[in-house]
Amino acid sequence: MSHSSKAPSSKAKTTGKAASVSCDASKPTAPATAPEVKKQACNEIRHDVHAQFFGHPDFTQRRKPGTQISLRVMIDILRESPIARGPLTGLKPDHVSHHCNEIEKEHGHSRGDYQALILSVLWKFARKRLSKECKLGGLVNPVRERERTYKAKPRKAWPLAVQRAFYEGAREHLQLAFALLFYTGQRRGDVCRMRWTDIEDVKGGEQGLAVVQEKTGETVPVLLHSVLRRAIMRHARERKSEFILATPTGKRYDKGWLTKVIQARLVEIGQPKSKYTLHGLRKAAAVLLAESGATVEQLMSVMSWKTPTQAIYYCREANKKTLNRAAWAFLDKEAA
Repeated sequence: MSHSSKAPSSKAKTTGKAASVSCDASKPTAPATAPEVKKQACNEIRHDVHAQFFGHPDFTQRRKPGTQISLRVMIDILRESPIARGPLTGLKPDHVSHHCNEIEKEHGHSRGDYQALILSVLWKFARKRLSKECKLGGLVNPVRERERTYKAKPRKAWPLAVQRAFYEGAREHLQLAFALLFYTGQRRGDVCRMRWTDIEDVKGGEQGLAVVQEKTGETVPVLLHSVLRRAIMRHARERKSEFILATPTGKRYDKGWLTKVIQARLVEIGQPKSKYTLHGLRKAAAVLLAESGATVEQLMSVMSWKTPTQAIYYCREANKKTLNRAAWAFLDKEAA
């Protein structure tokens, strides 16, 4: 096993075994025949870092459900890479850089940065929880020297004109998608997972949605806005799925597919590709709530924010607009 940047031999590939990050501190070996690969695989299972990480409270109890899903996806990518076939004690900054650069070429800068994060998480876990097996004491985390390469683009809130252009003339299931995203303020994954059974009656003859958030695992009650309620009622007449958001044939949307159809509709109405994102509708919802007078606490509850930072920002921006309008109205009054 080695951290060489070269691809594994064709013989090693024939085993069908997925590679795993190993604590094995043995010296790197030459490409092995099939029987030797099997023996190495057994040794790796004995000190299988990622498997022990998945079963440890550090993962099962201290990571949010959404974070757990992301970590599993990224570790699956890591396990298929040559870097996972060597001992952690031999992991060097050059190995990390090469691996992340290769992932960036195939999946983009954000995935490369996430791979660096995953390697760092597993390295820290092994040093703290598997100190006897991995013998990392005194070694420096090899990920420390790598700088992030992904520069996040600001996700703009959809202006009112874009919202109207998107909604008017859109097919019914796209109108429903828009209404679910905008009038609940929830993330795309949560919208895709909403079921008809999540709709419940609340006090005053109103109806609401009990949204179980993928990211936090918490249940967020959302009152149905009149526009959303009408969109749901139109869709309910011919529903063919247990999920609220589905295609005319009853197929459930996933996050990636929903993003594609929303982007296609935006391009259809003349917006540049990727100028606005689905998360921009969540931001637009926060803007609308703040400008309608929602308090910091109310925004935190609806958007399920753990800290008030974001809520304070939206409330402050809304107050600026209110004050500016009042100031100009005062000047108009004086001029009259």
